[in-house]
Amino acid sequence: MDPIDKQIEKKNDDIEKILNEWGFGPCSLGTRDIKKSEIKRWFRNFEPSEFEDAFLILSNIQYHDSYKLRTYTEGLSKELRRIFKDDLPSMRFFPLGRSPSSSGAIFLYDFRKKLQLPETVFPYCSVKDADLSGVKAIVFFDDIIGSGDQAIKFARQHLEEIEIDKYYVALLAFEKGFNEVKEKACFEKVIVFSKLSEEYRAFSPESQVFPEHETRQRLQRMCKKYGKDLFPKHPLGYDDSQALIVFPHNTPNNTLPIIWASDKNEKEPDIVWHPLWEREKAVRGYEPALPPPFVPPLHYDTELLGREGEVKQIKRFFKDPNSHFFLLYGVGGMGKTHLVSKIYEEMDKKPLWFRCTKLSKFSQLAKVCGIQNIDKKKGKEDRLECFCSNLSQTDIKLIIDDFYEVIDEELREIVPHLARLSGGKLLIISRAMSKELQVTGLNFEVIDLSL
Repeated sequence: MDPIDKQIEKKNDDIEKILNEWGFGPCSLGTRDIKKSEIKRWFRNFEPSEFEDAFLILSNIQYHDSYKLRTYTEGLSKELRRIFKDDLPSMRFFPLGRSPSSSGAIFLYDFRKKLQLPETVFPYCSVKDADLSGVKAIVFFDDIIGSGDQAIKFARQHLEEIEIDKYYVALLAFEKGFNEVKEKACFEKVIVFSKLSEEYRAFSPESQVFPEHETRQRLQRMCKKYGKDLFPKHPLGYDDSQALIVFPHNTPNNTLPIIWASDKNEKEPDIVWHPLWEREKAVRGYEPALPPPFVPPLHYDTELLGREGEVKQIKRFFKDPNSHFFLLYGVGGMGKTHLVSKIYEEMDKKPLWFRCTKLSKFSQLAKVCGIQNIDKKKGKEDRLECFCSNLSQTDIKLIIDDFYEVIDEELREIVPHLARLSGGKLLIISRAMSKELQVTGLNFEVIDLSL
């Protein structure tokens, strides 16, 4: 047996525990197997003698899962309400960056829901293309402030001439970067949920990630050896951030390159590297990172009243072996997601929950369902056929929320195919009976909450 494989086998129980901690539980269907295979491939980047050190890096990754992210956005939303009060509807909210698909974009939906604001307050465009007449303040969202360099550059290049108060909101921030942005960028306030001290940096003298000096030095040498080849200007993460932070939607470049480097990001060309938590970035024609659709539904503290009939109908659908497709639709604010989330919370074996945004892609849906290599299929019809065949065979239960948001043509066209499933379950939540659902011959149950 290969020396690396021998060591992986010995660590199997520890790897299973880490997968559980990352949220890839036994009911995660194909996603757990995919992540486990990615861990094994990642270990093979290293020499057998480096395996134990690579495992130390793996076991100290700071994974901020979907539930933590919700806690962050909820806390920040409360702070925004406290600061701006009745002025919130006259503000505009953007992701930090030149593109509406920047990393902060994935939080816009959650902030909009928690702040209970209309979509018009969150224009899907860059700030330079937005109509800012009558706007009292602008808020920019980001996931993490590392060195602060990118936020400072963006502010200087795009914001200094805008004569409206500007605010910067981030989930996490390293203290040094936070202070740099406060001092050098044109934001009235920089608001973060949690500030990270030097103790969170992997190889800082104050590090509590690897507090033992000799171990820390040894790990730093290994990470720098590979990092110099993968990301030469920043071998230990952008601006020497030395982070071990990973999000479900993406990995920041402040994190050690040995964790995220691949041909879909800033990695040097002609070097083969198998990432552990791949970072997706728009380089060399590759699509920008997209929002995570696999986040479980929001938890609602309020009781669900007056929907007993709909609850029974949806529960019956999930139990009936002969029913495979269900559509729940109605205008915004009718409680569609609330209704299904309450049923979801009571289910022992949770369905996959795919939350749509304007950036959602068919390839994301395939990834969530554990279907690999679907992009290798040449034609659209072949990809759709492959997808539906896999779903029927694996008996997957799938909920697609906010389907009305979808722009991607291929993702919209998957629906008529899914409606002909011979196995599995599909429940779609939308605001209207879209044209893709108005196809003759489709057999599905419907609830219109507008009635």
